[in-house]
Amino acid sequence: AESGDPGWSGQQIVHAGSALEYGTASGDLNELTAGTPTTLYGRTKLDGTTRLHEAAHRLGVRFTTGRLFTVYGPGEHEGRLLPTLMKAARSDGPIPLTAGTQQRDFTYVADAAEGLLRLGVLPAPSREAVNVATGRLTTVRGFVETAAGVLGIAPGRLAFGAIATRAEEMQHDRVNIGRLRAMTWWSPSTTIQDGITNTMNVR
Repeated sequence: AESGDPGWSGQQIVHAGSALEYGTASGDLNELTAGTPTTLYGRTKLDGTTRLHEAAHRLGVRFTTGRLFTVYGPGEHEGRLLPTLMKAARSDGPIPLTAGTQQRDFTYVADAAEGLLRLGVLPAPSREAVNVATGRLTTVRGFVETAAGVLGIAPGRLAFGAIATRAEEMQHDRVNIGRLRAMTWWSPSTTIQDGITNTMNVR
């Protein structure tokens, strides 16, 4: 059934939100955490989430927001981290990187998509934001080192600290995915190594 069918019992709208809606929030990062976005993108995403939730309540629309964190995998534009590493694997020389100390909840794109789909077929209207993430933090350096191993990049080429970390880089603690688990009985399970390997195999 499609969401426009009278018999459709799932969500009518599933909005893709963003971790950047939380901004500088720290501690237990759950969906009740007040958003304090520090970037234009984060502010517009939070405003979109707020306005859509208000409209859903007013109109009686079945609606939820899936807040996505650091999604990676096939389809990323070339300026992002994994595509940059994949391109670098085909050349020689040092690969300039930040120190990589910032922590991220890296979520493989197929898991992120499955999370949104699972939220979409829930029979009861939630009208709530739901963190769609793994609940596990990995440093950017750790991600790069795992990717280097999968891609065959020599560790000596990884020039950590050659690029300054951007001032607007989001820093956050572990993402609470209790609501996702409670609502869907599921959580993302693809490891970073498997996610990168899968991405390599997509042509």
